[in-house]
Amino acid sequence: MTMTAERPAPSPVQAAIADVEGLTSPDPATDAAEPAKLHDILLINYSGELEKVWATMLLASTAGAMQVPCRVFVTFWGLQNFVKDEKRITGKNWMQKMLAMMSRPGISHRPLSKMNFMGMGPWMMGTLARQQKNASPKELLQIAQEMGVEFIPCQMTMDMFGLTRDDLIEGMGEPVGAATVIALSGPLDGPGRDTPMLDTTPNITRTIDARGSFCPGPLMELIRGIRESQVGDILAVLSSDKGSKIDIPKWIEKAGHRLIVVEALDGHDRIIVEKAR
Repeated sequence: MTMTAERPAPSPVQAAIADVEGLTSPDPATDAAEPAKLHDILLINYSGELEKVWATMLLASTAGAMQVPCRVFVTFWGLQNFVKDEKRITGKNWMQKMLAMMSRPGISHRPLSKMNFMGMGPWMMGTLARQQKNASPKELLQIAQEMGVEFIPCQMTMDMFGLTRDDLIEGMGEPVGAATVIALSGPLDGPGRDTPMLDTTPNITRTIDARGSFCPGPLMELIRGIRESQVGDILAVLSSDKGSKIDIPKWIEKAGHRLIVVEALDGHDRIIVEKAR
């Protein structure tokens, strides 16, 4: 049931003032404000500093509470906010582990960008927030997740920092690359995931070997190859980056070319595309 509030008729004094100033009295039937249209929101969380994380979580939780579809792409130091608080050291090699030691991961361990004072600044911020009955970043994150906000980790950042899905908190989305974020106006299950295997290999004009390159490297190599090719040429991209099978098909669709197939091979994917224009 929809309820509407009726605007009271203007008083004689209000009507007289309006008449003197040459104004028309507001008509409740014609002067009703139209409801604002809300659009999908995409937030980029690239910082691990307390005040920036707090602002991101505030916006995300508010969007969720207002039932506005909201996604948060989490990249670089922002990804440390979504590592489990109890994880002290992450990474696979000594450099990745050293980075985790220098900046402890977890949303409860975020430093301030200024006036950190060896943890005194964040402690005072937290104390003030509790006194004012304001939610902490961790509480806002939990609210946002409960409200359906989607948090999407960056595949390149996960590979660079040596993070795994087990290092991250529950409820995180599938890791993606930069091209997928640009194309987030559409669903994340875009072309390429369910593309069937080919019975016969097409006549490939050019093969681009981008194995070992992180996102968006394989996509950039394909774009360069497309520019150097003729309409009708068939290009095959070899990529070991997990996000390529999502990013590249989305770009192909947006750019107006034809995706032929995405094949999972031994340790990498092969994406075949025809230049259509």
